[in-house]
Parts: sequence; structure tokens; C-alpha cells
Amino acid sequence: MLAGLVFFVMRWGTLAVMYLHVHVPRFDSGGAFWYLLWDQAMLALLLGNVTTLAVVGLRAGYAQFPFLVPLPLFVMAFRARAEYRFAGPSRRLPWEWAKALDRREGCLADGFRPDL
Repeated sequence: MLAGLVFFVMRWGTLAVMYLHVHVPRFDSGGAFWYLLWDQAMLALLLGNVTTLAVVGLRAGYAQFPFLVPLPLFVMAFRARAEYRFAGPSRRLPWEWAKALDRREGCLADGFRPDL
């Protein structure tokens, strides 16, 4: 147990030094990474639902199959709705306007009570 504590304390110190002094970001994608992450997350969720549908259909029989068919459809509908609602405005909002909106709304953590 002591060896584990020493390992994680040394690891934490090493990573802290690396992030503060070694890691220097030299590339800014302008948020394009998040669109790729969104697409990959939705694809993973869809494939996970299809896999679950296939495994349950093959292993547990066909009694549950009609009730599981809507799962992939819900994922596709959610993705379409989210992209319709948020993709266009998020790609067209200039960076300066986004910073101004963030400043105007204030810090979200200020609304939490610390006594909880």
C-alpha cells in the first residue's frame, strides 16, 4: 500500500511538472476537434446499441427484439435533432462573440453553495 502511495504521488508530481513546463500547445484547431468527437461518440453509441440488439436477439430469443429496435432509431433522431439545433450556430458564432457571451453570463460555479 505504501508503494502504491509513493508511486501515485511521484506520478502526480511528474505530470504536474510536465504540464506546467514541458507541454506547450502549438496548434489550435479552433474547436474542430469537438465536432469530430461528437461524430465519433454518436457512432459509438449507435454501434453499441446495434451490437446490444444483435446479442440480445441471438442469445435471449426474439421476445425482446421488437422492444430494442427503437434504440438505434432514438440515437439517430437525437443526433439529427442536436445537429439541427446546435451545429449551425456553434460553427457560425465568432470567437469574440463567444468570449463576450461567456463573460456576460458569469462563472457558473458562483451559483453553488459551498456548505453542501
